[in-house]
Amino acid sequence: MSFEPARNSFDVLSPELLIKITSFLDWRSLIRLSSVNTRWRAFIQDCGSWGKLDRMDMTTEQADLPWDQILNLMNRTPVVRRLAVSTFPDLIVPQVARLCPHIKELIVKIPEGGSRVSLSAVTNAYPGLEVLEITAARSFGDLVSNRGTAFLLEHAKQLRRLVFRNVANIVDFANDQGVPVVSTSLREVTIGACAIPNLASITDACPSLEQLHLRDLDTNSFPTIDGLDGVIPSCECLILENCSNVRNINFIPPEGETLCVKKLCLLGCSNLEELNVNSSALASLEVEVCPLLTNVAVRNTVIEELDLSNGVSRLEYLNLDGRHFKSLNVSHCNLRDSGVQISGPLQSLNLFESGLSVNQIESMVAQLSRTSNLQCLEIGKFSSRMLSLNSNTLETLIVRDASSVASIDVFLPKLNTFIFRKGGRELDIDEVLRNLPCLQHLELTDMISFHGDCRRIWTSNCQLRTLMVRRCQLNSFWMHDIPTIESLTLESCNKLRSVSIIGCTNLVQLSTNWSDVRQLVIRNTNSLQTLSTVNCRFDLIEVSSTSLLQLHELCASLASDSTFVLRCPQLEFLHLDRCTGVNTEILTRVLQGCQFLSTLKLFGCKNVSSVMIPPCVQQLDIRGMRQLKEIHFAENHTSLEALHLYDTCLTHDALKSLMLNFRHTLKSLSLGGCTNEIIALCVDMPVLTEFNLERCTHLSTLQMNCTNLSSVRILGCPHLASLLVKLSNLSTISRLSEPLFPVQSLTLVTERCPAAELLQTGFPNLQTLSLYVEYDHISIPYISNLVDCCLTIRKLQVSEECFGSLWGSKTKDKKMVVARKVLTGKGISSQSFVDIRHSTSGDTFRVNLQLHRSVSDLKKAIELRTGIPEYAQQLVFRSRKIESSTLLETLQISPNETMYLMGPHPKKAKDQISPLVIVEATQLPCI
Repeated sequence: MSFEPARNSFDVLSPELLIKITSFLDWRSLIRLSSVNTRWRAFIQDCGSWGKLDRMDMTTEQADLPWDQILNLMNRTPVVRRLAVSTFPDLIVPQVARLCPHIKELIVKIPEGGSRVSLSAVTNAYPGLEVLEITAARSFGDLVSNRGTAFLLEHAKQLRRLVFRNVANIVDFANDQGVPVVSTSLREVTIGACAIPNLASITDACPSLEQLHLRDLDTNSFPTIDGLDGVIPSCECLILENCSNVRNINFIPPEGETLCVKKLCLLGCSNLEELNVNSSALASLEVEVCPLLTNVAVRNTVIEELDLSNGVSRLEYLNLDGRHFKSLNVSHCNLRDSGVQISGPLQSLNLFESGLSVNQIESMVAQLSRTSNLQCLEIGKFSSRMLSLNSNTLETLIVRDASSVASIDVFLPKLNTFIFRKGGRELDIDEVLRNLPCLQHLELTDMISFHGDCRRIWTSNCQLRTLMVRRCQLNSFWMHDIPTIESLTLESCNKLRSVSIIGCTNLVQLSTNWSDVRQLVIRNTNSLQTLSTVNCRFDLIEVSSTSLLQLHELCASLASDSTFVLRCPQLEFLHLDRCTGVNTEILTRVLQGCQFLSTLKLFGCKNVSSVMIPPCVQQLDIRGMRQLKEIHFAENHTSLEALHLYDTCLTHDALKSLMLNFRHTLKSLSLGGCTNEIIALCVDMPVLTEFNLERCTHLSTLQMNCTNLSSVRILGCPHLASLLVKLSNLSTISRLSEPLFPVQSLTLVTERCPAAELLQTGFPNLQTLSLYVEYDHISIPYISNLVDCCLTIRKLQVSEECFGSLWGSKTKDKKMVVARKVLTGKGISSQSFVDIRHSTSGDTFRVNLQLHRSVSDLKKAIELRTGIPEYAQQLVFRSRKIESSTLLETLQISPNETMYLMGPHPKKAKDQISPLVIVEATQLPCI
């Protein structure tokens, strides 16, 4: 047994491509790649990838690498702009600055036992530093000198971001004389677990500060400040994260002054108890995971939305007063015994699981209706049996988890949308709707029971346009003569057996998905356009609509003894899924009345043996129908654009007839699970753009003449050994879903030379390659690269004219000789499509022809061989002159026949007649 040597990446990929790939690698990957072998090491040193590195992260390797090796690496990377290290001794800083002078971002992550960082040395080395981050282990201290920060701010004029974490002794941002140093460039400061007794000095030193982020300030590292009373910094965004020492925040400016903070974030302040905000500049307030927060007062702000639902468990006092308040969410907050005062133009209020009783909610809604413009209310999770609401402004009401509610007494004259989820057993929806004259959208979910068949719901004053019923205990649904309804959804109603829709003239969409409906009757609903019945098992179905356009998965698992009546002349989309009760006769009757059908999907209709397709169908999708033997089309049917056939038993002749009839219209073709009869397939479709072939286990030969093909998917064809492809876009080969391992013979007709890498990737076991390129020239380096990439090729067939008519006949002959030597040296035999050679008799030529070529191709080959111009040639065969546009296969040429060439002698002044003896005339594989 012989084994082929493993292909080296240098042989498969071009140097340009390798340089592009290595440009995305970091320094660790470059070192690993350099250690593979000497060839890779030399390439990495010469390709310039080291010189293009702009980031280096040494935080994990510094424990194992000495500084001399690190400096050696930095010597190769002069353009590094971002450097991350774990230690940064004072003696090393100048050397790093000399090797990497362009560093703008410096990150120092000091581990346990690390050495301190000299900010003065860093500042002297990099005065143009923009970002500085110093992070240490939590138990480590005294990493930065007391006045080092002031020196940094004074000399680093371009510093815009400063981060200190677990650096214990930051006293303030003042110099030795106690005068604050001013930095006009600093925009963002993050300080974590550091001692900062003078918080105001930070913002005094940074007048242009936009964000101040304080995190992990506990009672040990920050003992002297109990809140932000009188020390509010001047910045646009203030973030307090995990500051357990902060117990109260009085966000109130001194008299006659205005605060600059526009955004305040309180995240994980576990001991925060009181929040008092009074600032006309504050526009955003975020409060998360503050479990002890009990008193909240927000006044005179421009905040529009306030959410206290995440991590605020109990409020004793809530006072909101602002002229811009529009939305408040206090769900999951216990407001049972709290004093709540809300004023302002509030529009949306969420009181779900707020602990308030129904009486308290009613009183609050009544008050807000008088003082504000409350439009949306969400409530739920209360124990009262009766819900009473009175509001002249409310437009949307959402009630969730109200299983104990037995009655709803509401007066909401402007209510437009009502959403009720998880209602009680005794709730009468009819009584609710009587007091909602303007209701247009109703959603009922997880209702325990209904009264009868819901006939009493549709009262004379009902203005409903949208109704959604999900997971409700409903036995039957009846809707007659409701002119306003436009959309109806009945989903997952397990006990629903009967649906009757009659006279709903404006109904456009109907869905009964995942409901156990047995009888469906739709009459006089001439506006209905979409009907979806996923996973329904019908015993009776009657649909009559003159405007129905789409039917999705109609009558899935239709019973064999069911009644199926469909009268929808305008139907455009029909999807039948697993309709075991639909046979050939029923389907024929249904399709006869659908003359405008454009999309037809038939899935799993096992009792259908033949189907007649309406004339306007453009997309046909048939799957899982093993009994289907015939597909008939109307005589005037010429518009089919997409054909998908999976797991059918169509014969080879039937499939061939389909592709022949629609070869000029089909743009998408999918074949899967073909029968064992189809072992050879020809796809000759000039407008086809997408081709999918799956699970054709006995297919051995495939020919594709698709010049516009842009997508190819071939899966599960283990015996596909021969492939002939005519393409104009070679990138189609590179988008194969997976390599075609079984293919051993490939004939490729295209405009340009295919990349050798594409052939090697798409056809790893290719042995015979027939290549014809129309508008390109094949060079000797291309031949050499082709055989080096595709190591399995043993026979190469190339058109002779592809070697370039610009070279001249003598030069071309030499190139052909060189090419054949290259191929012979690789153990590959070669042959041309049109091979013309002199015989021993002088003017007689021996010719090998491929009959798919034209007479013009033959004349071009003769011109390359003899020098006689194509326009001056005349070919005579069987005493008849042959036109240039004639295909050779139409001449019915046989081997050993003679064709005569008449044209001027290249060295004499008279014409000559040269016999062309046809040695071999072969036909391309055509199925």
